[in-house]
Amino acid sequence: MPEILKLVNFYYSKLHFYQTTAEKEKVYHVNPKRAQRLAHKATQKKAIGTKAQQALKKTI
Repeated sequence: MPEILKLVNFYYSKLHFYQTTAEKEKVYHVNPKRAQRLAHKATQKKAIGTKAQQALKKTI
């Protein structure tokens, strides 16, 4: 333990401390009408192609 304390005290000036790289997300204001449109668009189920394409997708 004394050796570790001696090393830390001797090399403390050479140690590099840094901040975390995680940054806070910026919150942007979204127009309420746009938010409503985006929410509606996200909840809508999109059909993939024709019935034949859907049948092929199910078999794969």
